Amino acid sequence: MSRRRYETDADLAREAKAVATLCEALGCSSVKLPLASRADALLHRDGEAKTIIEFKYRRTRRGAYPTYMIGRAKYDALVDWTTKGFKAALLVQWSDQLAYVMVPVEHDTGEGGRTDRGDDRDIEQVVFIDVDKFSTVKRN
Repeated sequence: MSRRRYETDADLAREAKAVATLCEALGCSSVKLPLASRADALLHRDGEAKTIIEFKYRRTRRGAYPTYMIGRAKYDALVDWTTKGFKAALLVQWSDQLAYVMVPVEHDTGEGGRTDRGDDRDIEQVVFIDVDKFSTVKRN
């Protein structure tokens, strides 16, 4: 049984805006990646592919929790890009700022996830990354 896709047009618009903001700050361009790539965007400069981006959106302030939680499978897929010669980063839009962290990064693991959708598959193995490891791109 395939998993329901929760991503909305609003999610895609937030992603596009965040990636554009990052590209403006870094002086690069981006290409949206297909779903099968298990990442959201490829950053490139001067015709050379540079960095793979996974984008996440959180309604809370960056400092609301001491760590950022991401599914272990999603984190591992992002790290896998580094074995192919790419740099990889997790880009997070919090309510108060846009920030990123390069991966792999020191982290803790555990079990977690969301419970608000009633989807048992939302509870999974997760990675906890200290929010202080993120570099700010832009404050809101």
